[in-house]
Amino acid sequence: MDTEAEKILTAQAARRQNDPYVWYVLAETQGLTGNTYGLHQSRAQYFYLNGRMLEARSQLGYALRLAPDPVAEERIRTEQRYVENAARALGQLK
Repeated sequence: MDTEAEKILTAQAARRQNDPYVWYVLAETQGLTGNTYGLHQSRAQYFYLNGRMLEARSQLGYALRLAPDPVAEERIRTEQRYVENAARALGQLK
């Protein structure tokens, strides 16, 4: 269940998609509210924005295990491929 804080932070993340601090605070809030699926997605975005592709990929793997439906699973797999390509380009993955 989304709390008011989570709703506000989700809206901020949509407005400030490239702000790692917003994603960090959103992830922490989701963790505190028990939204583990959202927590891993937000952490993945935080790590991605900080150039830590392997950590982002790991978080997406955790989110994939919690995906509520096949559409969410496919979206996460697409994100994983994107992050893996970025990791290769940055020399973080061979």
